[in-house]
Amino acid sequence: MATTWIRYLDLKPNLNQAVAIAASPGLRSVGILSLEYLISKLNAKLFAELYSAHFPVIYETAPSYSTQPRVYGYIGVLIDSGEVKIPSVKFYIYGNIVLVRGYQANFHGQWEVAEETVNLLHDIGVKRIIALAAYGVEGSQICIAAVRKDLIREFSSKYMVDVGYKGPLMGFTGLILGVAYIKNMDALCLLSRTTPNPQDPEDPDPKSAQILTGKIVEILDLNIDLSDFIDIVSRRLSPNSYR
Repeated sequence: MATTWIRYLDLKPNLNQAVAIAASPGLRSVGILSLEYLISKLNAKLFAELYSAHFPVIYETAPSYSTQPRVYGYIGVLIDSGEVKIPSVKFYIYGNIVLVRGYQANFHGQWEVAEETVNLLHDIGVKRIIALAAYGVEGSQICIAAVRKDLIREFSSKYMVDVGYKGPLMGFTGLILGVAYIKNMDALCLLSRTTPNPQDPEDPDPKSAQILTGKIVEILDLNIDLSDFIDIVSRRLSPNSYR
């Protein structure tokens, strides 16, 4: 029995040398804030969802990306304003850009979810994956990690980012980079510096997310005015909204 499956809501895209931008609930919610702002501003279209038997609706670990083998979480659906929603990884499209809103599986499903996500991106013609995340140690405001050194050299030269963070990148975002590495796909991660909140590791940091968004807008050469970033994400913030 399959434990992870994909549902297309529209025709399966057939892209050429496309770029995927991916993020998931993580440190100070920086990556997911940036991604959701881009989805909103670009009016990107939802075209597929990935479901998994390993997606909890309530996590027994905190933060959600810090999973443990003996802790499965509680399985169910989400109800919002009377509407039933199933936890999923969501895939959006805007031109030749795919935006991936990740969801943290429990320990036993993390690799499977990441592999199926990267398989979908490869199948529809994505050439390069750029993940968005944060790090909480001293260093540059934006730093880079990549599956190959030539990608680091390329982005350091073009966009003034450099290596800086050394340590784990846990959960969905880290594992899609790992799967891309195994499959020999171009993949990198942009990490924005933030200040950790030990009491609530996923407590949103809109300012760090805005800086990260500015860098990805530059890289993708998008015509987006970020002056409304703080206002938009602040109005959308609610307890657990990015988890």
